[in-house]
Amino acid sequence: MKSRAWIFAGLGVGLAAYIVFGRRGLHCTAEADGLESAGDRVAFWGGKQRITGASKYVAGKLKKGIGTIVGDDTLVGEGIVDQVEGAVRHTAGQAASSVGEVIHDLNG
Repeated sequence: MKSRAWIFAGLGVGLAAYIVFGRRGLHCTAEADGLESAGDRVAFWGGKQRITGASKYVAGKLKKGIGTIVGDDTLVGEGIVDQVEGAVRHTAGQAASSVGEVIHDLNG
């Protein structure tokens, strides 16, 4: 029964992240500098990827744990793949956020 609660908790976090970050980036006015706008978009995308990656990583941990408990090697393998995908997305998000900050620093 504990594993079911963790699954629902993970789904809830993923759904909340999708609702919060699933929208388009901030729209800048026509007078805004194109480079500044690009920096905003890159930073927003990076934040979105970091959240998506973290939730995918947690979901992978849950799959792996449940697979280990029930003895399902396929589920364990899927969990490991999800963990790797989550870690890669998180790292790409961190890099994009850093690029966005550099663009802001150079432009500002």
